[in-house]
Amino acid sequence: MGEVIARAMLDRRGIPSRVTSAGTHALDGIKATDGAEMTSRRLGLDLSAHQSRPVTAELVADADLVVAMERRHVVDLVIEYRAAFVSVYTLPELAQLAAPSPRRAEERLADWLARISHERDLSSSLRALEIADPIGRSMRRYRKAGRQISEGFATLFDAYEGGRQDRSARAAPYRQRKSSDLGPTAVRWPHE
Repeated sequence: MGEVIARAMLDRRGIPSRVTSAGTHALDGIKATDGAEMTSRRLGLDLSAHQSRPVTAELVADADLVVAMERRHVVDLVIEYRAAFVSVYTLPELAQLAAPSPRRAEERLADWLARISHERDLSSSLRALEIADPIGRSMRRYRKAGRQISEGFATLFDAYEGGRQDRSARAAPYRQRKSSDLGPTAVRWPHE
């Protein structure tokens, strides 16, 4: 879900990037759940070609930013996949850090992340807000997760653009992946 929402918002904003997703406990090649299919159809999206994939060390190493939904994903990514702590966050944690500290005009992504997270440590990340995986839950849970992800990325991208608030980008469509645990979304800004 995070990949599609992030990609749609970044495209709408004209921010060049490469967005990929993978699950920390995903099986390779699993199709989206029925709940995800129904939610996506309601939003005009087609998940018929979607297939999950597991996280790899190469995917993590290639990313400028890895956005997870749950705290355990952050821990897994840092410990098991050797991700740099300064580049891995839960989406709500990162949105909360970014909102009051927009990126400066010529500030590189890595410098901005270092600035907004200078007081962050593993202990605070273990208490960070997170987005619950809706798999096996009601459609209401799928819609709630989609709203939380949309709002989190909108806040993040607003701050990335220096505090601009693009209300049209907040309505981005979303989808759910079956075995991904709402896994991490890796974002690569090629221009940096």
